[in-house]
Amino acid sequence: GWSGGGIDLSACPAPGPAAGWQGPDGTLHYVSRFGPRLWHAASADGGQTWSPLTIQPEFTDSPSRKVFGMLPNGQVYYLGNPIPNSRAQLVLALSDDGWHFDRARVVRWEPVAPQFPSPRKNYQPGYEHVSAVVHDGKLYAVYSICRERIELSVVDLNDLNGGSKP
Repeated sequence: GWSGGGIDLSACPAPGPAAGWQGPDGTLHYVSRFGPRLWHAASADGGQTWSPLTIQPEFTDSPSRKVFGMLPNGQVYYLGNPIPNSRAQLVLALSDDGWHFDRARVVRWEPVAPQFPSPRKNYQPGYEHVSAVVHDGKLYAVYSICRERIELSVVDLNDLNGGSKP
């Protein structure tokens, strides 16, 4: 039921890969990365109009794909790499209102290295290009390791109660 209004991207010099979600109050959220920060716009009218795209000074991000979604209890989740210029940690962050992600858990953090080094792989190795789905009380996170292999981590949603402050 969403309909299209445009998001003014002019404040962000070069928006990176986009992500989006619908918050518990129905607000639509759009995020894009530029540099080490996420930029955010929101729509409270189903996408007809959008707030200006603004930098989120307290939400850092790495140049890799991230994903947002809603858990069955209404919390919004972020799954990605929040350390600027690093993919060494895959982090699950939670928000009660869809705006403030104030609890976080590290999903993967073990050091990884390419099994097949190549001069064409000019990047920081780690956990990247994540996707996720929630099913039967679990969050299934799928991601690449060093752009060479795919792994799956399963997070039991019952274990998320009272996640620690980041």
